[in-house]
Amino acid sequence: MWIFKEYGLLSLDEHKELLLIRNQEHIRKASKNSAPISLEDHLLWVKRLSTCKHYFALIIKGKIYGGLYYINDTKCIQEWGIFFSQNTPPLIPILVTYLFMEYMFKEYDEFFSEVLFDNEQALSINRYFCIEAIAQTDSFYKMYIDKKRWQEHAKHLLPIKKRAQKIVYRFERKDKYVYSKS
Repeated sequence: MWIFKEYGLLSLDEHKELLLIRNQEHIRKASKNSAPISLEDHLLWVKRLSTCKHYFALIIKGKIYGGLYYINDTKCIQEWGIFFSQNTPPLIPILVTYLFMEYMFKEYDEFFSEVLFDNEQALSINRYFCIEAIAQTDSFYKMYIDKKRWQEHAKHLLPIKKRAQKIVYRFERKDKYVYSKS
């Protein structure tokens, strides 16, 4: 089973495991905040998260592989992102992105995100899922996809969809329902 577990529901040991991944150099280089994060600072930050910010750890067979997040308003996802341990099998980020987008497009019509210019892995995943750059700042591309474009593009992702449909997963959230697919 794949569990997308909201940070507020993680045990102390799970927070420690997640931070070991988040503080890896390749993830810090691709993040807006590139500094290592202490456990104390992380736990305080999690306590202060607003209700429009949702952060999840990806747990597969009891092991944390990375995380994903989204920040929403009533109509769209204002920002989202994913990160994974360096030794995560390459198909997992693709499947996670697919499952996450399917999950989120049940509630929202648009996705926005920002990707650093030199984050080739994120740019590659965005291109694969037909998420396009619509603007840029000094160091980020502003990325975008809407539900209609996703639905059209998802038709061309049949091998990924077939693999994703075999995955038993659930999203565990403290403020809402638990969505499960089995």
